[in-house]
Amino acid sequence: MPEETTEKEQPRLQRMLDAKISEDRALHYLRNEWVRSDGQVINEPDTVVEKFVIAPPPVTENVNDHPGEPA
Repeated sequence: MPEETTEKEQPRLQRMLDAKISEDRALHYLRNEWVRSDGQVINEPDTVVEKFVIAPPPVTENVNDHPGEPA
């Protein structure tokens, strides 16, 4: 019988799925290195960490250099 794990001991992917993030989206976050734990990039779905953050790159504003033209 497998050992029960606490929430903090669950693989990071499972914790994202439990938080209602789709598996496709969670894997996208991993592949793009948006998941970090204590400043370290986490990109393996089975990595067990106590806490993690999802930090996508910042959105840049679309600046139009030519007024009157569509951006």
